Amino acid sequence: MRKKLPPYMIFDYLSKKVIAVITSIAEKSGWDQPPRGIRYYGAYSMMSAILYYYIAQLGSLDTLEGELHHDLAVREACGFEDFTPSKTTLSLFMQRLGAGPVKELFDELVKLMQEEGLVTGRHLAIDSTHVNAWSDRKSTDKKDPEFKIAKNCDFARLGRTPKGFDICYRVQTATVTNSEIPIAIEILPGNTNDKKAFEGIFEKALEVIFNPLVVSADKGYSSGKNRQLVDDVGAMCIIRPTKTDLKGHPMEFFLPEELIEEKYWKLYTRRLAVERTYSRTKGFSRLGQPRVVNEEPVRQHVFLSFVCHLLMVLVSAEMGLKQTKYSLFS
Repeated sequence: MRKKLPPYMIFDYLSKKVIAVITSIAEKSGWDQPPRGIRYYGAYSMMSAILYYYIAQLGSLDTLEGELHHDLAVREACGFEDFTPSKTTLSLFMQRLGAGPVKELFDELVKLMQEEGLVTGRHLAIDSTHVNAWSDRKSTDKKDPEFKIAKNCDFARLGRTPKGFDICYRVQTATVTNSEIPIAIEILPGNTNDKKAFEGIFEKALEVIFNPLVVSADKGYSSGKNRQLVDDVGAMCIIRPTKTDLKGHPMEFFLPEELIEEKYWKLYTRRLAVERTYSRTKGFSRLGQPRVVNEEPVRQHVFLSFVCHLLMVLVSAEMGLKQTKYSLFS
């Protein structure tokens, strides 16, 4: 049986490069000011506390405040000494930080992973998942125009989920299938059409993998325009055609040049890498539990979840694990 480590121990395995990146991003919040009085918390310590909050999957900032105050190991791992921040201070730091620096942290970690050879392969898988909004509908009347809008978050919309329709957000992700590492993220309202959202996430993915060999996506992205976008960069397009598409053209029409159908479906199954990315991010870094309602905090929440996902990969590599053990810290 594999031994599980406490979540705070992840900071013991972070390399100096990763710590330097986290510190530089945390300082962009403007939190570091000349010390006033005896209680002063550095930006890196505050950022570490928020990352621990996600990795340990704590229920609220109240719980985080309690653990920092009562657990010496957690307090030292995050870099606090005699005093620890209150819930209000932690919340204020997250507001000061915003979504922009967290997105930049995600991008910087992806670059660092490329430099260390962890991002391998040129097969991109693109897909989206829903994240239920932490809010109710404005109206219960289906004929009311505000039925599709959340009460206190105009960014969320009524969208299709596996359990039916619900007020939610859509998270678009591009993942490198060989290493199963997400390299691009986009957060959209729940009623966004996947076909129309493909171009945006594809362009972001090309900034990291500028010459992909294969691009896979499910039938929700099937359109002539999207196939042409993939063809224009010289990659094989493995976007599954819909039943409507197959009524107008045979399957051979959608096969890339010199690719047999059997090989096409083998390449298509590699798309499951992005599904596993969502499963791990929701299971081990709170992606599916947004305790926020406005657009900026929602974006911050999503990027923090994926940042923790990347930190898990980096720590696993630092520990010499050939296969990432996402549940190692729990």
